[in-house]
Amino acid sequence: MPKPRWLDSEISTSSLAGTPVYGAELSRVSFFGCKLVSVNFREARLRDVTFTDCVLDDVDFTGATLNGVSFPGSALKDVRLDCTTMKRVDLRKARDLSLQANRDSLAGLTMSPLQLLDMAPFFAHALGVTIAD
Repeated sequence: MPKPRWLDSEISTSSLAGTPVYGAELSRVSFFGCKLVSVNFREARLRDVTFTDCVLDDVDFTGATLNGVSFPGSALKDVRLDCTTMKRVDLRKARDLSLQANRDSLAGLTMSPLQLLDMAPFFAHALGVTIAD
């Protein structure tokens, strides 16, 4: 079966739940005000994709390649990034970050200093560091 390909598209105020987008190629795609719940982007290739003011809940990017992807104003809740290859992925304007990833998958990610502080327990866990008094 051919892999789906999305090119030069805008998706606005839509809801996707349990949608299989695995292996797809998305290039120059913009999501505006969308709700994505349990969407499967496994092994997908996203290039120059923007999620603006979206909710991503339990979205799976395992094994995906993200290049030039940003999430301004979007909430990322339980987003899986295991074995993900990232380049120019910008989380600086994202909110409610809750990520699941192995430490090797985090290269190529940009976040704000405040987000780094909020994510400190996640990074400590990924590095195998125990925080104790």
